[in-house]
Amino acid sequence: HNIAHRLYVFDSIDSTNSFLKNKKNSTGLEICCSEYQTEGRGRHDRLWHSPPKLNITCSVKWPLEVNASSLYGLSLT
Repeated sequence: HNIAHRLYVFDSIDSTNSFLKNKKNSTGLEICCSEYQTEGRGRHDRLWHSPPKLNITCSVKWPLEVNASSLYGLSLT
């Protein structure tokens, strides 16, 4: 398969996950990283706090052609 790969890197962004969710017509693996998120959210919509210049936040968008039930352990990754 010929898959397009994209990496987006920001110093600061509202949310790496929201950025990737709002990308239209994306195909293949896409990764968004930022040193700081102003509106990051974790599981169950909990606030995700990561102080500036301490961590790198990252979201990955990868279209998979599998049954969703086979991905039960993916959130642990």
